[in-house]
Amino acid sequence: MDPDQINDIEAIDPQIARRYEVIEKIGKGAYGVVWKVRDRFTKQNSNSIHQVDNNSENTENDIQTESQDGKIYALKKVFCAFQNSTDAQRCYREVSYLRELKNHPFIISLHAVHRSENDLDLYLLFDIMETDVHAVIRANILLDVHHRYIFWQLLCALKFIHSANLIHRDLKPSNLLINSNASIKLCDFGLSRTFKTANLDHPDLDDSNRQNGGFIEEEFTDYVATRWYRPPEILFGASTYTPSVDMWSAGCILAELVTGKPLLPGASTMDQIEKVIAYTGPPTQSDIQSINSSVTQTMLSNLTYSQPRFKFEERFSGAPRDAIDLIRKLTTFNPSDRLTAAQALEHPYVAQFHVKEKEIEALRPINLTLDDSRKFTTREYRNCLYREAVTAPDMPSAATKKKRYHKEGKHSHSKMKSSQEWV
Repeated sequence: MDPDQINDIEAIDPQIARRYEVIEKIGKGAYGVVWKVRDRFTKQNSNSIHQVDNNSENTENDIQTESQDGKIYALKKVFCAFQNSTDAQRCYREVSYLRELKNHPFIISLHAVHRSENDLDLYLLFDIMETDVHAVIRANILLDVHHRYIFWQLLCALKFIHSANLIHRDLKPSNLLINSNASIKLCDFGLSRTFKTANLDHPDLDDSNRQNGGFIEEEFTDYVATRWYRPPEILFGASTYTPSVDMWSAGCILAELVTGKPLLPGASTMDQIEKVIAYTGPPTQSDIQSINSSVTQTMLSNLTYSQPRFKFEERFSGAPRDAIDLIRKLTTFNPSDRLTAAQALEHPYVAQFHVKEKEIEALRPINLTLDDSRKFTTREYRNCLYREAVTAPDMPSAATKKKRYHKEGKHSHSKMKSSQEWV
């Protein structure tokens, strides 16, 4: 790619630049570039700040004024969001899910969506966060209390999205954004999918579904998440699965938190499978049947079993016993044997943060305008997203009612280093 093309990709549309002042570029990846920006317009209320009710909606007293002290955000320019139907679907899903999940304290908030002049790119305005969990694991600055607090927050987020009938499907440390006080936000819902649920007397719910907590497994065909955090059922090509895929990934993240190293860093799909089998031990016939993949038996018979048996005591030397116990219960070969997010929140490992009133569920399942089980055209995804989510950058964002989730300083013992010490 020549320099002119790079500069064009990283250029900000004039109407966006009028609204947001770029402070610095903070990231760039395959799908886009992210800047730290200041909103040139900030909401101010004519009432005293002491009179503000956090549970009340904004009123006509709220005014939009230009200010040098505007709020700081992360502005992401998604490259070629509507280049084809697959990219358009991914972008539509992420925006739609985040709009449904807004205001949860441990899930990234999407504040605005703006279209580009070329109708190919898209601008997304997010909370600004300092770094991600992958970076702080590598920096080796976390203490045991941070591990527990981070994981409790992740479990809260998973309990919430699973209760909304949503599977994240791409959990990994780099998708957990974090600030210097150890508060996290789950991000990157581009690979997420909704799933169906049923109560125990549903006519389509067989015995295996009942054992799996009442979920009806739905066919999925587009799982491409990061290999190291993939559960066995995905590695073996299962086309049906449940929220338990997220719980395996969560267990891998916890193992990485407490040891500082990835649990199962496979070099290829087959190497990953061998590492998983060395870790879990050879699956039973019941385990194999739980995978719902016709090729599982064939793939298992072709394994060389060259990997040495995983040694828990050696690998987790010095790790807390309750951490090891929770990791084991999240990373079982059989999906139905894994703890759910709600069950994991009852585990002793996160007991010091366990407050039931904060481990909330969604009020209703997520239902997208465009059926999540069907593939639509690029034009249909773009038009629906424009109609439902896009706002003009020169207009105030829609006011949302925000619920105070917890007071700052509630977990003062979870404070880490100052933001200047992250680097």
